[in-house]
Amino acid sequence: MSIEEINAICDAAAQEPLPEPDPHREGIDWIRAEDGDIKHPLQHRSFESSVRFTKQARALGLESLQDKDLDQFRRGFSTFIGQDLAFIDRHCGQQRFVRSGM
Repeated sequence: MSIEEINAICDAAAQEPLPEPDPHREGIDWIRAEDGDIKHPLQHRSFESSVRFTKQARALGLESLQDKDLDQFRRGFSTFIGQDLAFIDRHCGQQRFVRSGM
């Protein structure tokens, strides 16, 4: 099999839609976000918490680069989210309803 044939097969597979998840597992293994994407509940909550935290800090006039403790917390939170997503992908990845990454 040539490289071109392999690339064509991969391109065709990448264009196929993801399978629909089991409706009985909604809220456990998956949720549908406001934008219609299917996400793992922990992934979605982690990301939404990060966004809310950042918005609240800005509303209070706090800039993480000026406050070392706030910056350390923000970095730790971001690290946790990354580890959370890696764990979900590694342990729940056999059910490919969610595309990796955000």
